[in-house]
Amino acid sequence: MALVPAPDVVGGMRTMQLYIDGQFLAPQAWATFSGNTFPAPIKRVPPGSMIFAALRENPLQQPSDWLQEEYQKYDVAISNIFNGMGLDERSKQLVNQTNSYGDTLDSTSLLALYRTAASYAKAGDIQGGLSAIEGEISDYLKPWRQN
Repeated sequence: MALVPAPDVVGGMRTMQLYIDGQFLAPQAWATFSGNTFPAPIKRVPPGSMIFAALRENPLQQPSDWLQEEYQKYDVAISNIFNGMGLDERSKQLVNQTNSYGDTLDSTSLLALYRTAASYAKAGDIQGGLSAIEGEISDYLKPWRQN
């Protein structure tokens, strides 16, 4: 069975648009958009990718590292990181619109985000990739499969 995208989503992310200040904007136009208030070094990073940009310095090697005392210093609001990156209030509002990890940037823990990122990285370490998991599940379900 092949999955075929509905006509309105053909092209996937290439058809994604940003909606800022009452207008639609192609992601490629974000860097030069007049409403882009991000600091010059990060102007090309769209609001929806800014949280990931803030996680580049993740000190956690394993998702469980977040429980260790030495990492508790990272249990701060991610808004503090954005302040350090030079984002003004409007820029932080744009980033917050895409924040799915907390109600606000002030209530979103950097440590929790580091843990989430470490979990995603760990999932990529599965020997054989996700297809190996599919194979294991398929083998497990064989006795119950109806032909």
